[in-house]
Amino acid sequence: MDFQIAGYFCNNDRSRDEMVDLMLGDRFISFESKRTVFEILVKRHSKNFYAKIGKEFFANMTTIQTHRNKLAHLMQDTTEEAHKEFKEKKRIGFIKFKEKTETIWYSDTDISDLDARLKMVYFTIPKIILSRPPSSPDVVDYPEK
Repeated sequence: MDFQIAGYFCNNDRSRDEMVDLMLGDRFISFESKRTVFEILVKRHSKNFYAKIGKEFFANMTTIQTHRNKLAHLMQDTTEEAHKEFKEKKRIGFIKFKEKTETIWYSDTDISDLDARLKMVYFTIPKIILSRPPSSPDVVDYPEK
């Protein structure tokens, strides 16, 4: 997604790579912000794609992001209850600590669903073509060194 965004704004690979490194990297811009920019660009400049599967694509991205955050930031439940849940129902739990302690459970079906969504997004991103506006005479494209 970073390269798609940068590729839209940059006229050469060197500039694109530098934009990804210096501006779009995870140190600077959140995934949600990049996803929002990418969705706006796709709506404006890849209208056929957005009309066909854009809503499903971006819904999948949001779902993946939500579950990625849970898996990255919650602690795996290793209590006796969790062991029992795994043995009986083949579910794994992650503990959420907020106002109260809550276990979020994942089954094989949940994991398979997330895997399918992730593959859809992963294999679709490279196929999205963002139509660039015609170059303006005011735009300077620096040649590669």
